[in-house]
Amino acid sequence: CQRVDHVLFLKTHKTGGSTVTNILNRYADKWNLTVVLPSQKHLFTFLWPTRFRLTYTAPLYKIDANILCNHARYNSKPMHWLFPKPKTKYISILRDPVLQYESVFNFMHFANPLGFNQEIDPLGTFLKYPPSFKDSRPFMKKTLALHLLRNPMMFDLGLDFRYFQNATAVDHYLKFLNEEFDLVMIMEHFDESLVLLKRLMCWTYEDILYFKLNERQDKHKRKSLDEEVRQDILSWNRADSLLYDHFNKTLWAKIKEQGAPFQRELKIFRRINKRISNQCLQKGDYLD
Repeated sequence: CQRVDHVLFLKTHKTGGSTVTNILNRYADKWNLTVVLPSQKHLFTFLWPTRFRLTYTAPLYKIDANILCNHARYNSKPMHWLFPKPKTKYISILRDPVLQYESVFNFMHFANPLGFNQEIDPLGTFLKYPPSFKDSRPFMKKTLALHLLRNPMMFDLGLDFRYFQNATAVDHYLKFLNEEFDLVMIMEHFDESLVLLKRLMCWTYEDILYFKLNERQDKHKRKSLDEEVRQDILSWNRADSLLYDHFNKTLWAKIKEQGAPFQRELKIFRRINKRISNQCLQKGDYLD
């Protein structure tokens, strides 16, 4: 197969995206590839939460763009112009919507601007009394992270708020994303996702080695979510739930298609990655 050196990674929030970004940046360094960066040096996103535009990128001076992996909100037309298909592989990553939403809510400190910070269980209380989209708009203008208040993964992938509760629109957008992306990885099946990436890109085991980045330590993690809160999260984030279910099934369909050779590669990769991790990482809070 022929090695692929053009990849657009749509980095979603709190899904393991920083680990994938690290893999892509290493690959770019290895082959001296051009990584597209935001236009202003002090920014690490492409003006998220607004949709991606070409004017948000640093000048390329006619150099061919190889990789985009900083946070950007999906916008197909300008992204296709900068990263034309079929030479570019479009990839993203999702996470169980219950765990992802709990992580977003707490990491972004949503309880503070929303006025739930005095509650014993801010997340559970918020889900019982969620604001309407109209009521949320003033908060969003002051706190940009609140654009992730509902269906955060679907928002990152470009669907507008006004369609979140429109079942037909969500279904159409899922079909659109299915055509747009060559691989949507799943955080809960990260190793399997990386082996699929390796095969898609015709890369080596070395190219997909990883250490987990930006992972919350146990002391910062919520120990458990009761079933009522879990169901409230799924209800509030219905579009994200459908998104995750669709691409989780898609991932396993791809794995099934590739048969026994895939399983052998997965075992080899896990063995190599474990050995490298043991050699390179000392015990301690290296993820802090």
